[in-house]
Amino acid sequence: MTKFSFHLALPADVVVPATLDFGQNFLAQVQKILESAGPGLRTAGEVALPGQAVAAILATAGLEMVSGLPTLTLYSIGQKAERVGVLDLGGYRHQAVRSRRGDVPQGEAFLGYTVLDGSGRGMSAGQLGELAQILDVAVEEIRAIDANVGQIDWADPTKGMVDRLIATGLTKADWASRRVLYLPAGAGLAAALQAATIHGLSESWPRTIRLASGADKAFHVGEIVDPQDMRLWGTNMTAKWQSDATAGTLRQLASELGTYGVSVEAGEGTISVAFPGGQVFRLAITSATCETKA
Repeated sequence: MTKFSFHLALPADVVVPATLDFGQNFLAQVQKILESAGPGLRTAGEVALPGQAVAAILATAGLEMVSGLPTLTLYSIGQKAERVGVLDLGGYRHQAVRSRRGDVPQGEAFLGYTVLDGSGRGMSAGQLGELAQILDVAVEEIRAIDANVGQIDWADPTKGMVDRLIATGLTKADWASRRVLYLPAGAGLAAALQAATIHGLSESWPRTIRLASGADKAFHVGEIVDPQDMRLWGTNMTAKWQSDATAGTLRQLASELGTYGVSVEAGEGTISVAFPGGQVFRLAITSATCETKA
């Protein structure tokens, strides 16, 4: 099956480098990048995610609705990214993460917002102030919890992730509140894996904080993105790709039947067939494919 790469340093059958404008919102940019990969993405055999953390999380959430959670290319992080293996992300979330939901404690939800800090660097007072302004709450209503897993073995990058999140003490009510925000680690692959782990425990992709460098060279809260928005995009994009494929197949059918004296008119999802004897068949078609038999 076709391999896709959104990482410039990792070769694949289809390479669409995730070139990003850090001064603009990421959601539309990532949608455009995935769309550029084309309809073959629906049957992707392996995917290398972007190296940027927030872009990787958004791409993963979008891919879930296009082709299901993908088989990810595992790659080393450093001066030269190299492929070291693959991970069935859907299998990991279902088998390794969802099976641990019973270990999440009961209890009330924190009334404010919780920042899960996957980077382990914490947030500065200025960043907390910016976040509070975006959320329209007082700084005191935001707590940050260290969720960093430490040094990652890129051949086994999910090791310890579920345990680390459960150890934060977040309750089932916390996870369900949608007031848990995620500040990802810097590496795209690690960020996407931890976000998928959060999804497995909470059943929703976490709203994600993107930091961006300002004119003062310091990092500020650039935006909060919601990977759940990528799910609707993925559903709509898949429907469009299917509609385009169906229309193309109908036009091909019209051309083939025309060689036998049969009059055919093909529209977007419809086809009218007029036989020489005067009979006319009008069909509404939701899906059509063409195969060549040996």
